[in-house]
Amino acid sequence: MKKIFLFLLTLFFASTNLAQTRWNEVWNLQQVPFQPENSSSEYAKVIAGFDTDEDGFGEFITGFTDLDSNFIFMYEATGDNTYEIVWSWKFPTAGEGWYGAAVGDLDNNEKVEIVLGWPSTINASNTNPSRIFTFEWNGV
Repeated sequence: MKKIFLFLLTLFFASTNLAQTRWNEVWNLQQVPFQPENSSSEYAKVIAGFDTDEDGFGEFITGFTDLDSNFIFMYEATGDNTYEIVWSWKFPTAGEGWYGAAVGDLDNNEKVEIVLGWPSTINASNTNPSRIFTFEWNGV
């Protein structure tokens, strides 16, 4: 019984040690673009894994949605471990949470769309705010 326990314990530690991958930080966002003065915001959501303009450099979408002015940004790789903003948009209404985003050619016209879901705040002046926004890449 001791031998089986020792074997299983050794197997467990060996598998967890060998399964770990080493990652090195190669880039981070230091300055939040378009952020109002004297405020802090969180970037808690990133959507990645696409190349909308098919140039061989991937993009990712992130944004902040916890302030009075809420933005979404698309960054594109421009080289080895370098990224720059290639698109941004300000949500037109206040919201009550994080955005949802999807990227793909939804209407099969060979132009990529970005679809954003936005938990818009309902108030007395805006009882039916926009909640889904679709943008189509213009090819430029």
